[in-house]
Amino acid sequence: MKSFIYLFFLLGLFNVILKSYAYPKKTESSVNENKNKNEDKFYMIFINTTIIPEKSKITRRNLNSHQGKEELTKFMINEIHELILDNIETFKNPEKVEELEELDTKLKKRDNKNTTDNNDDDDNGDILVDNNDYSLTRFISEVKDEIVLYAYLSPIILKKVEAMPNVKGCELSGAFKPYASNDHYNLNEIIKETGWRNVEIKKNAPSNLSLLSQGSFSENLIKEYDDYYYYPYTAGKDIDIIIIDANFDFRHDEFSNTQERTVECPVYADNNGSLYYSPNKKFCNMGKKGTHGTSVSDSAAGNLYGVARRANIYGLTAVNYEWANILAVMKYAKSSIIRKNKSIINMSFGDFVDKNSSYFENHFHQLLKELNNENVVLISSAGNENSLVETKSNTFVVPCVYSEVICVGAIGNPDSYYVKMTSKIYQKASWSNYGDKVDIYAPGNAYVNYKYGEEAEFRNSVSGTSFSSPIVAGVAACIMSENQGQKFNSNIMKDYLLKLAQKDVIEDSKIPTPNYFVNNGKKVVYSKNGYYSYSCGINAANRSCSSNQCCSLYGYCETNKIYCTSTNGCQRKYGSCQIEQSSSRRCGLGYGSCPSGQCCSYDGYCGTSTDYCSLGCQDNYGKCS
Repeated sequence: MKSFIYLFFLLGLFNVILKSYAYPKKTESSVNENKNKNEDKFYMIFINTTIIPEKSKITRRNLNSHQGKEELTKFMINEIHELILDNIETFKNPEKVEELEELDTKLKKRDNKNTTDNNDDDDNGDILVDNNDYSLTRFISEVKDEIVLYAYLSPIILKKVEAMPNVKGCELSGAFKPYASNDHYNLNEIIKETGWRNVEIKKNAPSNLSLLSQGSFSENLIKEYDDYYYYPYTAGKDIDIIIIDANFDFRHDEFSNTQERTVECPVYADNNGSLYYSPNKKFCNMGKKGTHGTSVSDSAAGNLYGVARRANIYGLTAVNYEWANILAVMKYAKSSIIRKNKSIINMSFGDFVDKNSSYFENHFHQLLKELNNENVVLISSAGNENSLVETKSNTFVVPCVYSEVICVGAIGNPDSYYVKMTSKIYQKASWSNYGDKVDIYAPGNAYVNYKYGEEAEFRNSVSGTSFSSPIVAGVAACIMSENQGQKFNSNIMKDYLLKLAQKDVIEDSKIPTPNYFVNNGKKVVYSKNGYYSYSCGINAANRSCSSNQCCSLYGYCETNKIYCTSTNGCQRKYGSCQIEQSSSRRCGLGYGSCPSGQCCSYDGYCGTSTDYCSLGCQDNYGKCS
């Protein structure tokens, strides 16, 4: 008897061991504990098809056949579905379960009405169990020895499903991120080209912003103008733009982001140079009523419509632009605001003055020289008389003509959101002054948004070199915020701006070459709708030509040798170019490439130092760092 009991004990122990191998123990990883498993959710249920559920009529013999897998799938769907219905009270929202059940009933009625008999005994086909699926439980995938169901489970039902012997585990459905993008631009490409730490984008921006962050637009190369404004995330952070003007109202949303910058008008000058503290640092309304200072400030650094939305703004009111008042607020800026290598003074004013005939002019010039020597960037508008800034009649526009000031002229960009962009925009605005003393050109029509005093809110375009100047000031602020610790005064910033600028794109008989149109460092041109003509190069999204073609100076894929030489401007990064070495130290268009190992500087000379190989380096004609 004892032997029989002992034998029975051994058989029982053997059975336990056998089951432990036949039914793998669930570990924490196989169950995939999830922080969100305490809510009603849809879960993926992973089922081992080598294990036969106890209640099923499936035999081991037919388990590996198509029919056997289909029967197992149907069985598990029905088992889990019944489990859901039997425990419907465990759901936090039982009404959703009932809605899904009603949907099943409607769908199955429709399927039974429309489906014809289509039995297929082919064992090699996929499992098709759609007619047995439920909205609460459905089959979604299969591999060898495993099927996946998708079911709506409460936390209690989830635990019961996970406890089923043939259920490997349950998981919430995650999601991959697409590596392809529907965006028409390439952020990594922009960061690589500009060197910015990060990029911000204003979509559907007015042309006075979008033109700053792309190379020369041509409707022959791209199908749709890209009206996005791309700029560095720093956006002028910790840089002071000091605007000498008349009257400011900073109470509008355009100046509301004061949690990350300072916006104020601390002082004003009136009564022939007397300086006063402003009673309201957000609204400085002295002398003649006007909105000029507010709109200039918005062009430079407005939150939505400005170039440098994180730059500090200090509005200094010189009532009626009187010379004495201008000197007074400039003195205040010099003693109380400016920080070396962090300050820009914008002067959207000026006039023709007789050369060397004014004590004021001499004193004013000396003051600007001293500010420049203290590492302050000075920027001024060129004026709106359609005249040379330095005339033959011994007069010139002050302060534009001073070498210590960056003088800004204007192009006639569209003055409305609704004007179609064309390549003809790169022409001098009909009213802009011009001449050798104009250092750089910028959009002359700026879209602004402000409210002055009790007047109605203004949201429209304003025109004049008064707005070209703060646009360049905004670009300068972005450059300085991206290059903290670097020395900047007017001369250094002018050199920086000219190296970044689009060169000789302004086609106007009054504008000599070289001429420069402001750019913030991003020159690649994208088509907003993603479509391009048979184009290539930096003005067509850096697209390359086929192996037997070259990319011409004008951005077309060509086979004619005339277009495929470096002397004629072939873009060697985008196709097959014939490298013609320059016979002198000069390089670039008309000269050819530098000797191997040398760089072609922005002004067209071969060399190996940083001055040749860094900012403004022409990579079509040599190496660049």
